[in-house]
Amino acid sequence: MLDLNIEASRIEKLVVTGNHQVSLRFKDSTFAHLVLTDFDFKYLALENTAFTNLIALECVAKNYSFQGVQLIQSQFTDSDMAGSDFSHANLSQACFKGCGLQECRFDRADMRQALIIDANAAQAVFAGAQLECANLSGTNGERAVFRGANMTMTALNRCNLQYADFSDCSMEFTDFSYANISHADFRGGHFMRSKHHAVIDDGTRYGSKQGILPPDHELLRAEQWVKL
Repeated sequence: MLDLNIEASRIEKLVVTGNHQVSLRFKDSTFAHLVLTDFDFKYLALENTAFTNLIALECVAKNYSFQGVQLIQSQFTDSDMAGSDFSHANLSQACFKGCGLQECRFDRADMRQALIIDANAAQAVFAGAQLECANLSGTNGERAVFRGANMTMTALNRCNLQYADFSDCSMEFTDFSYANISHADFRGGHFMRSKHHAVIDDGTRYGSKQGILPPDHELLRAEQWVKL
């Protein structure tokens, strides 16, 4: 059992494990290298607290508010975070590998160079987010909303993006290779050398395709030959 209150402090390293009966309250503090394993964030109260390299392994943070929190270089590996609110948070270089992010909100979040790999982000909202150089490869983003996001050099390889909303997004050098973008909405989006190699795009609403690279049929034939 642990009931811990930290206020007006700078913590360089703190590891908390076996967290079934733990209550944490952080106020006016900064943390570097906080490690939480098997922890339920409903037992964590935050007030004016910033994190660098928060590591949450196999944790639960359902419907939790991280709104506006600094979470630079944080890692939420294999954690269930469905319904959580990361609006306006600083998630630059953060990692959400294998996480449940269904219906999470990332409105206006700073997610530059973030990794959302093999995650479930169905119906998540990234409206107005900064996603430059982010990597969402292998993620389920069905019905996700990216409207107005900056997606320069964002990688969305092999993603399920059916019915996703990319309207008014900036998509310079964005890579959708092998993704399913059927019925997605790209109207009002801006492309420049964007890759749509081998995508599934049944019923996709593009508006203008100007700036999307033409199909590379030679590469596709080579890939099919290698699979054989």
